[in-house]
Amino acid sequence: MTQRRTRSTFAEPLTKELNWDIELQPVQVEGHTLSNHQALVRNDNREVLAVTKKSYHPATNERFLEVITRLHEFTGFEVEGYSVFQEGRKVLAFLKNNDMMNIGGFDSKNYMVVGNSFDCSTGFFTGISNVVVRCTNQFSRISMQQNIRHNKQLSMKLDELVLFYKRFMEEQIALQSILADWNDRAVEPGTVENFVNHVLSISSKDISTMKLNHRRSLLESIGTEMDAMGQTVYGLFNGLTHYTSHVVKSSNKVFGNSLGHPAAINVRAFNYLTNV
Repeated sequence: MTQRRTRSTFAEPLTKELNWDIELQPVQVEGHTLSNHQALVRNDNREVLAVTKKSYHPATNERFLEVITRLHEFTGFEVEGYSVFQEGRKVLAFLKNNDMMNIGGFDSKNYMVVGNSFDCSTGFFTGISNVVVRCTNQFSRISMQQNIRHNKQLSMKLDELVLFYKRFMEEQIALQSILADWNDRAVEPGTVENFVNHVLSISSKDISTMKLNHRRSLLESIGTEMDAMGQTVYGLFNGLTHYTSHVVKSSNKVFGNSLGHPAAINVRAFNYLTNV
């Protein structure tokens, strides 16, 4: 039986190396080998990451690291480190843009995120992670629109990854514009209550004790951050990212809140504030 992982409020630290890879192993059922299937197995701890048809051609970590090296050389961004999600079913690399972003007098760092999967859910994908220096509040925007699928021609298509840099810079400019606008907007009466209820999916009926506790914790984070960063929409959003970065527990919390449950809350909050 697989031991359940401990849920933590802290993101797992980035590693400087991605020192494992996958092996393709035969799949056997009751002593019979399935001729059309293969298992993707980690070569360090023998964790089975996926069972696929043999027509599926995964990109190895060796190939992934080659891509990250090429992006580092092309962009000049430092490779901050690597993270894994769900035992390695997804791997992420974070490349730091040394140019700081400043909103309302508060510096933040932006990271180019490049990911790959071993569970057939995606090919290579990209995104942006933003970390506020003052409080290490973190959130990410991951895009699957530039998703290079795994196939036999992968080595030829990897040149398309240089387009990820252009996409990152566009995302960074758009993000700075949105956050600057939020910093100029005062929070209107009733906004905080509606915002909290929306991101936590709380209705007016039958609120559970657990959701009431989550609501109380989120309101505390919002109060703390708005007192420090201003009574603005930007302060409100940082209250939310403080909650997901420092309060919410998860069994696989990755740098930048780039994937998983905290990421889903951040996306729900970002979309709400953008649209409402």
